[in-house]
Formats: sequence, C-alpha cells, structure tokens
Amino acid sequence: MNTHMLQGKWKQIRGKVTEQWGHIADHDLDKIVGKRDQLVGLVQEKYGYTKEKAEQDVDFFLKKMNLRPKNDNHAPGILAISIGSLLTVAVFLVLVRRLASA
Repeated sequence: MNTHMLQGKWKQIRGKVTEQWGHIADHDLDKIVGKRDQLVGLVQEKYGYTKEKAEQDVDFFLKKMNLRPKNDNHAPGILAISIGSLLTVAVFLVLVRRLASA
C-alpha cells in the first residue's frame, strides 16, 4: 500500500478506523499515525485475530476508503480491455476489406 497516501489521509480516516474497530483507543491511533503494519498489529492484538485475518480486514477496510494495497494490480484488467479493443478493430478492418472487394 502507498504508505504516504495512508499517512496523508490519516486524520480523515481515523474516525472511520474507530467506527470499524471500536476496541482501538485514540491513544493507540496516535501512536501508529497511519502505518498499515501497525494498524494490522493493533487489530490483531485487540481482536485476537491471526495476522492473516487482521491483514485481510485492514486491506478490505482500506479498499473501502479508496486506499488500495500495493498488491492490487490492475494490469490484467487493462490488458484484457486492450486486447478486446484490438480484436474489435481487427474484425472491423476485415469486414471493411471484404465489403470493399465485393
């Protein structure tokens, strides 16, 4: 995840963090100041989650806040759209050539 983005918006999303995880106190949030790994640790500690479960919950929360983790890779979707567009153009050109030669 883009740590600078999370830290930059920390004041804005801090209230949402306490809504999501009510067992996390304000003084805990003061200490972590928008660091994802520390937020994961707090969620894990306060709720007794495994590290994997805490990471999943935090990443889901950050996605809802439009702060996506680094591993969100949109390249496959963009590639699929590009290939689909190229195929559409290719079919169109074949049809135009057939009509022109008829």
